[in-house]
Amino acid sequence: MTIIKDAYMRLYQNLSNNENFVDKMNDPLFYLYSFDNFIRYLEIKSFDSASIGTFFLSFFMNGDTQIFDTYFSGDSDKDDSNFRYMLKYTDEHLGKLEEEFKIRPMSMPMLCKPGEWGINKYGGYLTNKIVKEGFTIGTKVHAHKFTNENIIYETLNNLNSIPFQVNNLLLGYLKGEGKYLIKKSNIDLEPLAIKRTLKIAEFFSDVDKFYLPHSVDLRSRIYCNPYYLNYQSDSLNSSLVQFSDGKALDENGLYYLYIYGANIHGENGIGKLEYSKRIDWVTKNKDKILKLDRKFIILK
Repeated sequence: MTIIKDAYMRLYQNLSNNENFVDKMNDPLFYLYSFDNFIRYLEIKSFDSASIGTFFLSFFMNGDTQIFDTYFSGDSDKDDSNFRYMLKYTDEHLGKLEEEFKIRPMSMPMLCKPGEWGINKYGGYLTNKIVKEGFTIGTKVHAHKFTNENIIYETLNNLNSIPFQVNNLLLGYLKGEGKYLIKKSNIDLEPLAIKRTLKIAEFFSDVDKFYLPHSVDLRSRIYCNPYYLNYQSDSLNSSLVQFSDGKALDENGLYYLYIYGANIHGENGIGKLEYSKRIDWVTKNKDKILKLDRKFIILK
């Protein structure tokens, strides 16, 4: 069924590139191209889909081609409504995936400035001069248009020109004495994803600066394109990124840094108290914070 859906989406995408696509959306006959009608057209029955799925599952769960093990979710009673058969990679195959895992360049930061956006200019990753993808993300099946794209161009170009670098002080700490932080934190990442992130950070650790290309959605919300080492990602990835050209904080900056410090520690609900009490809490515990006191850090 996944293969069938892929074929359908390719058909739908080709249709969506048609200039009259939005107009056709209002035509009742156009819904011939709904997925349900597409399945009826191919005369595929549910039994056929299940049979195909069962074949591939058995193929990948037995003998030399096995890559999955099964386990049960919920009660072992098969009559229980919460009972589920679950699949997971075998330990052997998971090890192979780790060895052979390849990361797309377009999910990484750039070592040079991203290409500039403009009228008839495709920015971001350098390959986009050839691929020519727009600056918006999400579905292309819509009738929305930006009334002033120049503002979007200027915003993206400014953000894309900001240099970042790896926080090597934190990276070194996490790889050494601070390994407990990853184990004790609430990072919602699989062990392989954590290992991969640290490896990528190590790869970029000798680089003075790198850049993050951005995109926007139809509401003009900004998104970082790279999956790794960006300030919008999970707590591990975002913590390993800092500005390449830093500036000393003034009193106003320190004020909000203290508040943020109390928020992320959260001892006894300190992050919900008034600002003055949060600042007092940071001031009181400043020495422990600077010394990276282990007992203090994991105390919540």
